[in-house]
Amino acid sequence: MKRQLALFVTVSTLCSLIGCAWLYPPEKQGRGHLDNFVYALRWMQFSAAAAYLKPELRDGFLAQFDDTKDLTVVDVRLDEVTLSPDGKQIETKIEMDYYLLPSTTIKTFPILQTWNYFELGKTGGDYLIVTPFPDFP
Repeated sequence: MKRQLALFVTVSTLCSLIGCAWLYPPEKQGRGHLDNFVYALRWMQFSAAAAYLKPELRDGFLAQFDDTKDLTVVDVRLDEVTLSPDGKQIETKIEMDYYLLPSTTIKTFPILQTWNYFELGKTGGDYLIVTPFPDFP
């Protein structure tokens, strides 16, 4: 019986430690957010993309894309990513290829952004874009 109890305690402790290891460090969370933001822009899901901006920047971002019936996004790619040494800030350069009807000429729109990591207590934190979205043509 003591052996089973010791085995149970050992397995429980091991599972607890493994569970803690599943928490992503800030820099890995940031990469996931970057990928999701790029995906949302690519598929013109602007409301989803707005969730990655600080709350006070969201309305301005969405206002730029209110009348998007003539906009077609062809591609969005993450061109450069620079992580600060402490892992709390990310500088990015994103390029968005698009065209506006009636033109079919594809243009490239550069997007420079700064993402900051905000602590949310004991549960970790979250990255948000802290720079206003550049004026879209």
